[in-house]
Amino acid sequence: MKYARIVNDAVWEVFTPPVGVDISDCFTAELVAQFIECPDYVEANWAYENGEFIAPVIPADEVIIVQE
Repeated sequence: MKYARIVNDAVWEVFTPPVGVDISDCFTAELVAQFIECPDYVEANWAYENGEFIAPVIPADEVIIVQE
């Protein structure tokens, strides 16, 4: 199971505990309270608003188009 650490409506980091280990065995209770379960595709720097994960938007001037 994957977890996202949410701070100020943003995913600061993601964490997957080792198989058979609970997240509460990995961190203090204060830190565990900042984590919520998330889908496997969620990554750091995503937004978390109204219970939904939102991927970051890449500005058009940073998009690289590869032509073959």
